[in-house]
Amino acid sequence: MIKLDSTEYTKYCDLTKKSWKHAFTTNCYAFALGLDIAERLIKKDAYQPGTLTDHNLNMYFTFEQLIECLTSDLDYLGIDYKEIDPSKKVEIDEWKIALFVQYNPYMGLLSDFHFLRQIDNIWYHKQGYYGLPTNKDSYNNLIIDPVDCYIYGEDYQKTYSLKLKKN
Repeated sequence: MIKLDSTEYTKYCDLTKKSWKHAFTTNCYAFALGLDIAERLIKKDAYQPGTLTDHNLNMYFTFEQLIECLTSDLDYLGIDYKEIDPSKKVEIDEWKIALFVQYNPYMGLLSDFHFLRQIDNIWYHKQGYYGLPTNKDSYNNLIIDPVDCYIYGEDYQKTYSLKLKKN
C-alpha cells in the first residue's frame, strides 16, 4: 500500500502525462490530481474526496461537505488552492480543475461530483472508472470552457487553481 501524503503525492503526481495507464482503477478525481495509480494501491475509495483524510462522503451530501472533503485532501497532499475564474491564466507551476455536481431533487442533496483538469488550454475529464480521459463533453464537443460544456447530469460549480506547496 502507498501512504499517499504530501511527500508521496509529489512522487506520483504527473500532470503532463499523455497516456493514462490505470483507466479502470482511477476516476475523474484521480485524473484532476494527476494520479495514475490504481486506487487499491492507496486505500479503498481513495479517489472519493475526503477519503484520504477520513472525511468520507455519504451517498447523498451537501455542497459544503464536498468542499470540506476536497479541501481536507488538498491540504493533506500539500496542494495550495484558490477559487478562480475558469478563463484566468495560471502560473507555469499551477494547474486548474473544475468542479461539477449532480443534484438529487428528491433528497435535496448532491449525489455525485465530477472533476475536469485543464491541459494546454483544453479541458479534459475521465468518466468515472470507465475508459480514458477525454477532452469531449457529453455532446462530443471539445471542452474549451467548463462553464459552457455539457457533462451529462452534472452542473458546473467552480474552478480552482492548484499548486504544490514548497517543502
